This record gives sequence, structure tokens and C-alpha cells, in this order.
Amino acid sequence: MACWTIDYTDSAKGQLRKLDKQMARRIVDFMDERIAAGADPRSVGRGVLVVRVGNRSEIYR
Repeated sequence: MACWTIDYTDSAKGQLRKLDKQMARRIVDFMDERIAAGADPRSVGRGVLVVRVGNRSEIYR
């Protein structure tokens, strides 16, 4: 059971739709498996908000 809730903004969902399906699936799977499931059990009730999806060189401008 995941310890974190992952919410995607509408703009992040749109950016995921623009990616090819395989890449979008890899991103969502990573968020589910590594971020949500790997969280500290004491952090139940906290969440992660995904605001943008893309290459790091573009995101951190």
C-alpha cells in the first residue's frame, strides 16, 4: 500500500499525454513504485503534487 498520494495538476496530465505512451508509463510507474511505495511509513497522509513533466534541463530553468 502506498504511503504517499500522488496528484497530477491538469497541466502535468496534459504534458504526460504529449509524451509517447511508453515514456509516460515509465514516469507514472516510477512515481508509483519509487516515490509512493518507498516513502517512510510515518508519513501517511502526506502527498506529492506533480506540477510539470519533462526533461530536467527544461524544468529547472
